[in-house]
Amino acid sequence: MNKKQAAARRWWLPERKVRVFRMQWLKPGVIATLIVYGVLFLPLYESGVGLTAPFLLMLFAALLVITAAFEIGWCFLIAALFPIRLTNEGVEAYNFWGARRSFPWSETLTAHPSRFFSLRWLRLRAASGRGDEMWLPLDVTDAASLREAARAFAPPDHPLRAALLAENRAPAA
Repeated sequence: MNKKQAAARRWWLPERKVRVFRMQWLKPGVIATLIVYGVLFLPLYESGVGLTAPFLLMLFAALLVITAAFEIGWCFLIAALFPIRLTNEGVEAYNFWGARRSFPWSETLTAHPSRFFSLRWLRLRAASGRGDEMWLPLDVTDAASLREAARAFAPPDHPLRAALLAENRAPAA
């Protein structure tokens, strides 16, 4: 069955428009590298176990390369495996634990901006109290397109749309 036949077979379904966004992976990778590097290297450096300066310099460089490769690679995988989708039906993203969640535009949400280290997130919760929560990263590769998609798909009074457009007007911290 080719594409035309498949489309003719589903003529009764409304057309689904989807925009996919991915989190930036370099900024979180660098932040995570610095944190892990500080946790690994600084206690060793300050312990004064009698290590020589050339050995400490080699250890410093090796730990930096290893942690940078691991953390930046890990953040790249997270960005690749957990996309954000805005559709004409609603928003689809993942919660803190990596479980996929979707909220239709008709559902009332609460949107709370938050920060985790220097990364900006928008926490979406169902106002109905069903307990679902979604973390929407605001540091995406194309933030202007994310705002445009929210403007195109979300109803004018939707909290997600209001939060994304307010984020655009907020000064950079």
